Amino acid sequence: MSFPRSRIINDRDIEEYLSALEGGYLSEDGMEMSDTEDNEESIFYTNRNEPLQDVEDDDNLENEPTLHEEQVDVHDPPPIQETVASKAGENSACSTWVLDKRKLIWKKSTLQFSESNVEFEGSTDLGTEITALKTPYQCFNYFFTTELCNKIISETNLYATQLNPENRFNLSHYDLKKFLGILLYMSVQHFHSTRKYWSRRFGFEPIKQTMNVNTFEKIKKYIHFNDNDKYIPVNQPGHDRLYKVRPIIDSLNQTLSGVKKHQRLSIDEQMCATKVGHYLKQYLPNKPHKWGFKLYVLCSVFGFAYKFEIYSGQDISTRPEGEPDLGSTNNIVLRLTRDVPRMVNHIIFFDNFYTSVPLVIYLAKQGIHCLGTIQQNRIPNNKLPDKKR
Repeated sequence: MSFPRSRIINDRDIEEYLSALEGGYLSEDGMEMSDTEDNEESIFYTNRNEPLQDVEDDDNLENEPTLHEEQVDVHDPPPIQETVASKAGENSACSTWVLDKRKLIWKKSTLQFSESNVEFEGSTDLGTEITALKTPYQCFNYFFTTELCNKIISETNLYATQLNPENRFNLSHYDLKKFLGILLYMSVQHFHSTRKYWSRRFGFEPIKQTMNVNTFEKIKKYIHFNDNDKYIPVNQPGHDRLYKVRPIIDSLNQTLSGVKKHQRLSIDEQMCATKVGHYLKQYLPNKPHKWGFKLYVLCSVFGFAYKFEIYSGQDISTRPEGEPDLGSTNNIVLRLTRDVPRMVNHIIFFDNFYTSVPLVIYLAKQGIHCLGTIQQNRIPNNKLPDKKR
């Protein structure tokens, strides 16, 4: 469902859109698959030695109790076959997965489940380095490391020199910490404009006593996170739309991923609200903050983010050897779960934007269980009832 840009979305359109989202007919990003994909030939592996048996008549299937996938012998090959042959110019380690031309078969049967199959075998011990953190300031310094601060200081001073070699501006570690503290205050205590925080009558005293407005605005003018001289222009190989903030993303992800993960994890979108005009800004009507930069986040059930990825419309990461290419949507899950320990029965939850048969199969092979809602046109040959039933 899409709306013309030339008119304003009215309340009825919004209600229909949210109803479609809630019903599972649309994803929040509008990236649902088309109905034409239902007719594509399915791919699945069964026994290597024996051909598939004829499927029972639908009338007979309806008399059996529940639905599950036809069971395969434990010694059978995986349902997805890796092909290492890559296109010219691509990384030879990147493999694509294809499904067997024989069709995926669904049969009704009694679903038997044992909790021992998902008993967590990993560790959630945080270690003394994290448990020793007692104050919010110590926690901030743990994730916003000294190395990251030094990187920001170096690139900021370099940028100021690039603009004007005679510029005497020099950002210190102490001034950077004060600047970051002011930004945190501003995110909680909202004023109409930045200069209002230094107003004589209505200013915010903690900020006024920390730094004068001229110093704050000078740091804001020069602050940088990466070297502009190394920026690769648009339409050139290796161009990164997030180059300006890439060191921040990589440093935070490295630190966050070092925290031991709980068994149950969740992957979903999150909005970083902003009013700035930027081509990467997204609109998600089903989120509390509807406009902003979209993040894909791997979280625990307590809300702690272990890894995040800012949506930029491109993937510049290098795919590890053996990791398949399951398409842009499923690859998000694969990238976010690269640091999740294998074969210890982690459970990952996600919505119908991510759920697909190849993804579920690949994660199961890695010893990672998953649970997600579905879009029926992504499930080949499914005999699930329609939405109304």
